[in-house]
This record gives sequence, C-alpha cells and structure tokens, in this order.
Amino acid sequence: MKKLLQNTLLFGLIALAACQPPADTTPPTVTLSLSNATPKVGAELALRAEATDNVGIKQVEFFAGETSLSLDSEAPYQTTAQVNANVTTYKAVATDIAGNTSESVSTITIAKDTTPPEVSLSISPSVLIAGTPATLTAVATDNTAVTQVEFFANAISLGTDTTQPFEQALTAAQIIAGETLFRAVATDTGNNTTAANLTVTIAPAPAPTQNLNYTVRLKDIEVLAKSTDEDPNEGLQLDGVLSTQLQDVGSAILASHEFINISQVAAPLSLRSPFVAREEIFEGGANSPTNKILITMNLFERDGVGITSQRNSFGQQEINVNAQALKQAVVSNPFVSETIIETSEGDKIKVVFEIFKSL
Repeated sequence: MKKLLQNTLLFGLIALAACQPPADTTPPTVTLSLSNATPKVGAELALRAEATDNVGIKQVEFFAGETSLSLDSEAPYQTTAQVNANVTTYKAVATDIAGNTSESVSTITIAKDTTPPEVSLSISPSVLIAGTPATLTAVATDNTAVTQVEFFANAISLGTDTTQPFEQALTAAQIIAGETLFRAVATDTGNNTTAANLTVTIAPAPAPTQNLNYTVRLKDIEVLAKSTDEDPNEGLQLDGVLSTQLQDVGSAILASHEFINISQVAAPLSLRSPFVAREEIFEGGANSPTNKILITMNLFERDGVGITSQRNSFGQQEINVNAQALKQAVVSNPFVSETIIETSEGDKIKVVFEIFKSL
C-alpha cells in the first residue's frame, strides 16, 4: 500500500510539471536609431529604440560609450545626449520581463565645426578714471556652444569665465592711467576662437581735494580825512557790521561769518594806539580757483561815545577776492586788501584786510 501511494504522488508531480509553460528564454529584439549620423560637437543628438519581445519589454537603457544616459520603461523608448568629442558609440539595451537582454549599437562620425563664435566686448563704466573698479562684459554666441571667454589687458590674461554672462571684474589697481587694450577671446566646442578688442583711454585720477582754512583778518582802519565840522585831532567813532562769505562760482554760499559789531575809535596813526585786529576763519573751504571770498562792510560814524544814533554812513562796500589770488597767500605772506571809503560829509577811512590760507 505504501509503495502504491508513492507511485501515485510521483505520477501526479510529473503530470503537474507537464502542465507548466516552458521558461521564457527568448531575448527581445531592439534597434537603435540616431537623429544625426554626422553631428558636431556640442549638438544635441536624439536616440530612439524600437524594442519588441514575445512576452513583454520591461525597459530600455541608453548608453553613450559605457556611460548610462537614462532608463525608459514605456514606448516610445527615447532620450537625448549632447555630442562629446570623445564619444562616438551609442547603445540601447532592451530587457524583457524574464530578464533576457539584447542590445543595439550605433556609431557617429563627428563633423568638424569650423564656424567660429561671435563676440563683442564692453566695459562699465564707459568713462574710466585711474584707480576706480570696472567690469568687462563679453557677449558671445556660437552655432553650437561657447565653452569659455578669456579676458586680457595689454596681452596679460585677467581671467576666464565659462558661464553666461561672461564677465571679468577689474580692481582699482588694474585701472591705470593711459591707453589700455582690452581683449575678449571666445572659444566654442570645436575649439574655434574669435577675439574682440576694446581700446580705452583711462583718465588720471584727480588730485585729492585739499581742504583749507581761510582766515580773513581786519588788520586796520585808518582815518584819512574828517568832515570840516569835526576836530581833526579826535578819533572817529565807528559802528557797523563786517560780514564775510566763502562762495563758489555760482555765488552759492559755502560758509559765512559775521564779525562782531565794530565799535572802534579810528584815528590818524599819529594820534592813536595800535589797532586791535579781528579775524574770522573759514574751516574746510575747498581749494578751488572758482571759489571767492566776499567781504561786505556796513560802517557808520557814531555821534559820540555811548550814543547809539548813527550819523554819517560810509555805505555798503563789497570786496571780492578770487581764491586764485590766494594761491600763494600764507600767514607769513598774506594777501592784502586796502579799501578807501568815505561819507558824503567828507569823512574818509582806509580799511585794511589780510587774507591767507592754512592747511
């Protein structure tokens, strides 16, 4: 009985095995086609595979040389690649559901690219002054692709840029007064080159502005004559205001000062003690020949000491001194301004100013 059961089980397994389909050992078929058999370096190449199988296609993998490009599991099986000068063989490997594989290989002949790129060069700012930073910018195009732009100044390489926008920063030390020939050399994927030149005249850096202090000193007031109704041996009591301004060429006021009110006894030199000078200082006046110093005088004869009423007016007087006249004026060699003014009654005085500059 036991042997009968064993025989029955054995015949059953044989019968079951006979009912199973045979294993799939049939590989798929695949054909690779390329969009261009003679592309140029840098061009885009389209790869397309036609794949069939007795059961079904699982995937198609594409290769450039031995480097995998992509996997595609659905028809149409396709991908793209950028043509590289070092790769001329492309492959499609089809895999079916059972794991069987087939491959198709296609080769290309790389066409030599003889078309050079186009390039133009500009600089910003367009007007250059020595010692100020700038930027070179190149606009480069090509029938395939531009791989780099190298920048030069008077045949000395400044640097290379491989990505758009193609630019080269220039430091202040690289911007030197005089004529400079800048150049941009563009190179494409076929190793063709084109150069663009730009000649720029760089202005010298301006001399640093020298800020000065101007001193305006009321040096002396001397009586030259008195009206006939006054004692010639007495001093002349003056009152009024002296104001000074530093102005630019357009008469805009850069700085302004007023002397304290004058209350001064002026007399002939033989009859008075030394005059007490008064002065005002303009700090930081620009050393420009277009600047000027304007002194305005409003003086009156006062009718007696302690009496505020004003009697005889000398009128408003102005003194203009161009800063160019002060070029050599220093405290030891000041610019001297002497102005004689008089009243309608015959009073006459000489007003002396000294103007000088110091750093």
